[in-house]
Amino acid sequence: MKCEDGGSLGHWERTHTCVVKKCLLKALASDLPEHGRRLFIDFVDQSTEMLSRMTRRASMLLLYHIVRCTEQDLWLPEFEKVGDGYWKQWLRVGLVEFGREFPTPDVAVSFEEVREWLGDTIGITPPKYFDRVLGHAAISLKTAFLNNQNVHFFAKLGRLCRAFARANLHEIAQFGNQQTKGIGYKLFEALRKDEVVADAWPSSFISFSANVRRILKLGKGVVLYEDMKIDTGARMALHWWMQQRFAEMGQRKLMLSPVMSVSRMHVRLDATTLYLLSWQAFAPPPLPVIEEHPTKTSHPDPDQLKAAEEEWKATRKKPNKKTHPDLSERQLRQLRQLRQLRQLSSGFRGIRVGPDRYPSDIQQVPWRSRGVCPISV
Repeated sequence: MKCEDGGSLGHWERTHTCVVKKCLLKALASDLPEHGRRLFIDFVDQSTEMLSRMTRRASMLLLYHIVRCTEQDLWLPEFEKVGDGYWKQWLRVGLVEFGREFPTPDVAVSFEEVREWLGDTIGITPPKYFDRVLGHAAISLKTAFLNNQNVHFFAKLGRLCRAFARANLHEIAQFGNQQTKGIGYKLFEALRKDEVVADAWPSSFISFSANVRRILKLGKGVVLYEDMKIDTGARMALHWWMQQRFAEMGQRKLMLSPVMSVSRMHVRLDATTLYLLSWQAFAPPPLPVIEEHPTKTSHPDPDQLKAAEEEWKATRKKPNKKTHPDLSERQLRQLRQLRQLRQLSSGFRGIRVGPDRYPSDIQQVPWRSRGVCPISV
């Protein structure tokens, strides 16, 4: 784990922004109790299994949905402009564990068509705090999908040009051009610069170039560059058109959607998730109730008053091994810190107030008061 100010997480004196940059198993503190270590590892393993199944379901259904909408000329959103919540719904699409959510109504139609083999459950109960992990996984799915449309775009188009040129070399020869070496690259460059004209190329090559430029919505004479701004819908339409051409020529086809599995290294735990898991694993024992000094008014019976005074004095003692023999040193330290917070909660040292005034929730107790950090630098 790395802090922005370079500080050590072992001494947590103020708020830090941090990012996990290494394996959780290696990052866990060496002196972490076994039950705490087990909680972190089980959470990551269960999240990994769930995300792997959810991501594969989402990517396969997304692929089917895109193909169906492209073939039937149906509406598709501008994927680069939709929010992260849209991709989060894709991960939960049709799952009974999450209430059968769908990004849009037309996705529900695609889901029903493939529901029999895709399934509507993953058979795993989501772990606590899983929603935060799911949010980061949705961003990863969005990034993978958009990169699949944009990265290596020229390489894919160039491969199609070479395959098309090889399949139609006889037309080049009939056209009178005996220089067939590198004809695929020449076709790609001519297509890019809008130079596939009737005087220099056969009719099938001219039609091929015109179709590509029409799908990409390129004007006459516009040169196609690799970093040119082309909307995702046009890129997806061209990918589908190229897919059909590759299939016709018996060539290896494209992967239109990233069908991927998830391993441990893909599960992202942000700082808040680490805090919540730490609190769940190392929550301090409840503090004894600090009451007002017993008096004759509160305890009229002398014997009850004496017993109450002894009990009250016991609550004023500093927690130690004698008063709490079942607690570890770490838990005793937490108990002392929280006890001090309770005594100072009114703003004045030594003033005792009721237990309803003391911070007992994770959102109220400062991290440094809990005295435990599960991650070592």
